[in-house]
Amino acid sequence: MLDYINWYLVELKLRITPRIPEDRLETILKESRSHLVQSSERIALEKGIDTCHAALLAIEDFGSPEKVAQTYLRESHPRLFGTKPIVTVIISAVVATFCFCYPFVTLHGYFDVFGESWQYLFVGVLGIFSLVLFAMGCRAGYQSNTFTLLATSGTMVLGSILLLSFWIVGSNGYQGFNRFHLGRDVSTAHSTLNKLENLARYYQAGKTAFANAKTASDVASELTSPKLADKVIGLSDAWLEERSHGNSPSPEKLSYIIPGSSVSGYVDGRVWGPEVEVLTLKEAQNSWKENADRALQSIPRAENDLNVLLASAQEARSGRLFFLNRDVYSETVASIFTFTPALLIFDWVLYVTGRRRKARLNQITA
Repeated sequence: MLDYINWYLVELKLRITPRIPEDRLETILKESRSHLVQSSERIALEKGIDTCHAALLAIEDFGSPEKVAQTYLRESHPRLFGTKPIVTVIISAVVATFCFCYPFVTLHGYFDVFGESWQYLFVGVLGIFSLVLFAMGCRAGYQSNTFTLLATSGTMVLGSILLLSFWIVGSNGYQGFNRFHLGRDVSTAHSTLNKLENLARYYQAGKTAFANAKTASDVASELTSPKLADKVIGLSDAWLEERSHGNSPSPEKLSYIIPGSSVSGYVDGRVWGPEVEVLTLKEAQNSWKENADRALQSIPRAENDLNVLLASAQEARSGRLFFLNRDVYSETVASIFTFTPALLIFDWVLYVTGRRRKARLNQITA
């Protein structure tokens, strides 16, 4: 009987020796031995079996060394960075989830940050560091954090819906006003509306000019020069240069500003529509004939999108707190649901591996 019990106590000691004070360890082993011996004797008398068989049944009732060790380790109130490990698990899980969600938020233009490369690098490093802390917290806690992580995930989902619905005032076409910069965004939106009105007049004038042009000299200079177009419309001439296509001008071909197939206006002041291409006069005329009417028809839609946001801004100023719109939070919520199983699996692997002994029995004496 004692051989089985001694063997069990060696297994138990292996799992708790490095993590519990010596005096507490001796108490645990003495209490465990006493319980197992008494339980074995009781089972042997009740069932009329030999003491060795009774010892095995007593050990089975008492629990595996891994389970018992985990119980004692949890009751020892472990600390990590001066706090309970569960605190580190929760905080690191939240930060890691934010880092995973970051691209889904920034790429849609709801915030001032549009996902520049250095920011992705910073968020990536922060995410990896958070996962390291997450692993440390899981290891130090000696328990599975499944329910804690599920509760944290649910809280993040609800919190992200409320936070983003408060933060982003209105939503239209994957853009909205930032509540914390509402005055600035409203002013910029009005500026964008002015650009759209100027662009509509520009397109009307260009449509007429190209329809009546006989030679390249009949085309007004603001229809060939980005800098002059910038003065008429209010766009950035540098941006127009970026929208340039084709080869360098030649005697047969010149640089013309032509309409794109549609127009978009954004809350950060950008207006997408005109492009610069190197074409013959005939090619430029065909492009204007083909795209000008469609572009003009899209301008009222772009203006309406901004006017809807301006109406939402007025509601926010009148006291409305939340603008529930799935476009704002749907992908963030989806990314949380996607990332949570990865954290659960990571936690489970750490919990299972943490229960395994770290040395062979013959390397430690009871």
